[in-house]
Amino acid sequence: MINKPADKKPFIALIFFFLSGMCGFIYEIVWTHFFSLVIGGTIYTQIIAITVFISGVAIGGVVSSMFADRLMRPMKTYALLSLVISFFAFLSPGVIFSIEPLLKFLYQNHQSSIYLVNLLMSLLCGLALLFPAGLLGATLPVLMSYSMSSGSSGQGVGFAAGRFYAVGGFGVAIGILLSGFILLPYLGYHLTLDITVGLNILLSIGAYMLSLKEEPKVLKEDAGHNAKKPVEKGGHKKAMVFCIFFLIGFGGMMYQIAMTRALILIFDATIYSVAVILASFILAIALGCLASAYLKDVIRDRFLLLSISQLIFVIAVLTVTALVEGLPLSLVKMTALHQNSFAAYRILQFALIFGLFLVPASILGFVFGMGSRIYMRDISKAAHDIGIIYIINVAGVIAGLLIGIFILLPFIGIRDTILMSAILSMIMGIALVFYSNLLKLLRFAVSSIAIIILPAAFLLIPAWDTDLMTDSAVVYAGDSIKKEMDSEEIKKEIKKRNTTIYYKEGAMSTVSVTKSDDGILSLKVDGSIAASADINLTAKELLAHAALMLHKNPKDILLIGLGSGASLEAITSHAVEKIDCVEVSKEVAEATQFFRDVNKEATLDWRLRLLPVDGRTHLALSGLKYDIIIATPSEPWMYGMSGFFTKEYFNAARKSLREDGLMVQWINGNRLSEENFRVVVRTFLEAFPYASLWDVNRAAGDYLLLGSAKRVSFDYQRMKERLHIEMVMHGLERVGITDLSTIFNRFIMDDGSMREYSWDATVATDDNDYLEFSSARDLLKTLHPIRHKINDYRFPPFSLLANITKDEAENVSKTYMADSHIRNAEDLFETEGRMDEALKELKKATALVPGNRDIAQSVARAYLTIGKMRSGGSNDEAMGLYKNAIELYPDYGEAWYYLGIEYYNKGMYDEAMNALKEAVRLYPMSPRSHKALAFAYKKKGDNDLAKREYETAERLMKTVEFIQQ
Repeated sequence: MINKPADKKPFIALIFFFLSGMCGFIYEIVWTHFFSLVIGGTIYTQIIAITVFISGVAIGGVVSSMFADRLMRPMKTYALLSLVISFFAFLSPGVIFSIEPLLKFLYQNHQSSIYLVNLLMSLLCGLALLFPAGLLGATLPVLMSYSMSSGSSGQGVGFAAGRFYAVGGFGVAIGILLSGFILLPYLGYHLTLDITVGLNILLSIGAYMLSLKEEPKVLKEDAGHNAKKPVEKGGHKKAMVFCIFFLIGFGGMMYQIAMTRALILIFDATIYSVAVILASFILAIALGCLASAYLKDVIRDRFLLLSISQLIFVIAVLTVTALVEGLPLSLVKMTALHQNSFAAYRILQFALIFGLFLVPASILGFVFGMGSRIYMRDISKAAHDIGIIYIINVAGVIAGLLIGIFILLPFIGIRDTILMSAILSMIMGIALVFYSNLLKLLRFAVSSIAIIILPAAFLLIPAWDTDLMTDSAVVYAGDSIKKEMDSEEIKKEIKKRNTTIYYKEGAMSTVSVTKSDDGILSLKVDGSIAASADINLTAKELLAHAALMLHKNPKDILLIGLGSGASLEAITSHAVEKIDCVEVSKEVAEATQFFRDVNKEATLDWRLRLLPVDGRTHLALSGLKYDIIIATPSEPWMYGMSGFFTKEYFNAARKSLREDGLMVQWINGNRLSEENFRVVVRTFLEAFPYASLWDVNRAAGDYLLLGSAKRVSFDYQRMKERLHIEMVMHGLERVGITDLSTIFNRFIMDDGSMREYSWDATVATDDNDYLEFSSARDLLKTLHPIRHKINDYRFPPFSLLANITKDEAENVSKTYMADSHIRNAEDLFETEGRMDEALKELKKATALVPGNRDIAQSVARAYLTIGKMRSGGSNDEAMGLYKNAIELYPDYGEAWYYLGIEYYNKGMYDEAMNALKEAVRLYPMSPRSHKALAFAYKKKGDNDLAKREYETAERLMKTVEFIQQ
């Protein structure tokens, strides 16, 4: 009879392995974050971190498996391992950051081989943690040995292995969700690490206490029904089992990385989405492993069962691939019901993603578990066998990771990488039929049917619609998609604003260029807008122009983020000597060719050095000093981007500036809550005590943070001289500035007001990574524009101006007051609906500076905005507002377009045709203007002209045509 302590050992071992798996993956998450702080959040960092971690775990498992079966007291060894893991994990931050001097040497002395430098730096950081990862891997064979130490495996050693894999997977999934949703957002990385180290120490103490009561293990072969022969040594079946372990690791990792990229496009590119996707996949694998432990007798022929499982995986993957394209439309409808609920959206996300992964990923776990049951028969060698299995599987995982990311994704794309994993499984499933116990004729029959049917099924999977995949419909749904729309209406609205003309799936991200029906080009990274040729152009160009005009003598410039190239073009129009631009995405750099009308091919400028490195890495390691640093990072809610909004980042930028240098940071306020906007302001002030806040595009919510280490003043006369440089003049005219005084309308606060505004806000640091989590939680909420909340802090910038005459100061004051009237009008109408009072404010603005073209254009835009809001009510009222806009700004193509639409809706087709002709003349690249003109021509009976305009509209939606400059 088996004594009770021995009965409890498998259960105790599973508890320890569950907690070890949970701790291990939390370590991996924290270590990857520390890596990114030293060498940047590039694809190299992420791949090396993952590869080193799983390699270390596998090596540790193999080494441990060599002696784990012979351990007299396995739990005592586990206690020692856990204690040493805790020690090294506690020291890990210091170990990683201590490598920085060596990294600086590599970076500064080998700039000509920057890709090799990136790889070497990543390897150095990775190797620093190979040993603690190995210790984590060593715990599995030891706990397996403890579980088997009673001399009986219950239902067999393969059954025990399946349970171990399952429980370990559950631990990892819980670790991901716990760290991603609770520990890291609320405690930060260092405290999370400390808590995990503490838990590891408790595991060590608990294991040691158990070991004191542990009887020495009897080292002998198990007898009875469990003393089964392993798979024949050197036989074909053994080789096939090894192939199974390798290929499910290889194909499974390919499937995971490709599906992760697809799901990020569909949902959102936040850290929460990454956590949900990864946890769902691992949880499904764990369920499959658990199923393999209990469903061993469904089919007695194990190889036939494995073959069927592989073919089910193929069918499941094909089904999921076919379903993916329709997911954005369904998701928009579902999330519209939970737009302001973070918890409801994430629960919905988890349910959908877990549902997609459930069958394919659980099959992977099932096959792994069943393979273990075939290979592992000898209890006395359980730990040894589990180590062999693990190293083969990990080899497949690493191969799948590297080949999938660096070869398959860039060359065949996300969808075909998913299908490639299915093809591998199909081949393996067919091959496994020949290892089954079926009659020879039946084997050929089954395999022939599979060979005929399954390849045909691949051909039925439709290509994904890139318009839908790149729209980030969940994030931008509130902009134009209404709850009452059905799927076809949603699809039509998405295609109206999002026709894909360039699409590239790279190793690091998916980059696309899309065109809306008004002809506006947008650059998107993982579905999120990074730049556009309309309102975003205004922000990015003005950002650069403002900085270069405000600095007394800019020579060396650093631009962080290339985007559409608008900021770079603005920089090249000034008399600077050297421009360094860091852009980590090769696909973004390629996409700038579609924005030649914006960037004037500035990437070919002889002063430019384009560096494919992370911006933070360059600041920390280059040792270079600049006159101006202009940073245009993606928004902080995007995964990995919050590092460009922390105190440490701003400090690194300050150290990279010369004594009189300027730091210019772009930030978008429309998708940030006021609390998070205040966090950015407060954090910026921590590094730059002398700072100011400017808006560069109110409608788009784009703001500029300007900072310096010492107080600076802006020489008005020198700025006037620069304004008259021809290239600078043309660049500023494009963003609505012809008068120098207009630039100062954008001024919002000086550092004193910024401190008052943000005094109680949290300081974002690399440790708390506050904005990564907080801004992601606000992503789907209905947020009130920041501009309505900060107007109370706005005042004229006279304290910053120098060398300005009395008349010039009076002109600045008047234009500033005129702009204040425009802002008041926006507040009155947008927040309170008081249209009459808003119109009075606009009239005051034009009366105050009647000859100021810039103010006239701003008032015209306000008239257009109000008119568009009123068009659903009174057509006559909207038409009057459009006419007011045109009177102030005759070349306002958008106002002519909307006026033409109102005429058309009233049946005034001659007037509509004339207005739309003017819209087409002013903006010939606008598809919607050509299409509207086509309908006007058709109403007038001129079918030939209607056909010509409609065909022009269709062509423009699918191509990029450049206006000759």
